Amino acid sequence: KREAEEEGNRRADERAAERIAENERMRRMNNSSIILQGLNPQLDAIKKAAESGPRQLIQHIFRVHPPKKEEECPKDFGDAVMKKTILKCIRTYHQDKNPVDAHGLEWHLLCREITKQLNQKLELYK
Repeated sequence: KREAEEEGNRRADERAAERIAENERMRRMNNSSIILQGLNPQLDAIKKAAESGPRQLIQHIFRVHPPKKEEECPKDFGDAVMKKTILKCIRTYHQDKNPVDAHGLEWHLLCREITKQLNQKLELYK
């Protein structure tokens, strides 16, 4: 009987933790849309740079939004190495490499949008 009670308490704790996590996800989603609206001018500039080409996009993001970890902007943009250059930039700015806890939600969302633009450019080299 005691084991069944402990099991019930454990399940209740798990459900409570799941509800808390879900509430936190919902709160972040609501905050995300507000923050993304505030980032619109920066996102527009990123999209404009992307329209000019992959080299201009990479130079723009490294100049205006330098990575949190010390990394230099790539210098070789030849067609032969462009795919590797874009992949390196994707790894640098990928949202999983820039967690909310370490860098804040705004930077995390900006990195997500930068990664989207880089992925679109990567498609040109596949």
